[in-house]
Amino acid sequence: MEDLHGQGRDKECLPSAGLHLVLYMQHLSESTESKTAVEESVHALSWLYGLAGLQPLGGSPLVKTTLDGLQCILAKPKVQKEPVMADMLKAMVAPSLREFRLLLAVCLVPFAGFMWCDELVKLRCADVTFNAEGMMVQIESRAS
Repeated sequence: MEDLHGQGRDKECLPSAGLHLVLYMQHLSESTESKTAVEESVHALSWLYGLAGLQPLGGSPLVKTTLDGLQCILAKPKVQKEPVMADMLKAMVAPSLREFRLLLAVCLVPFAGFMWCDELVKLRCADVTFNAEGMMVQIESRAS
């Protein structure tokens, strides 16, 4: 069988040199700025070579060194989260006892009432009311 250029298909396009993969990795890192994209391309090509019964390019020292370097270059610094301080908690519940009761109800009622997760997500403070008989929670019915 012949391809579009009139040449036979018995030509192999694999293996390519490790240098070609390294150049592709560099292009991918510059265009996507994502270390995940680079790692996935190396793993995908290694998997493809494994299926073809060839030595994976990912094991090449040149590819490994380049991958390690790109991972360092593309790594993002960790952002330390601010701890929750006692003043923050006091500010959340201090405005009034009524708001504290509503917050407590919104947190505890879903567990006591065996609510579904989507019902809990849709629950708002305005859905909880207190009257002489107790507390009432209004929930939208689930679509069947």
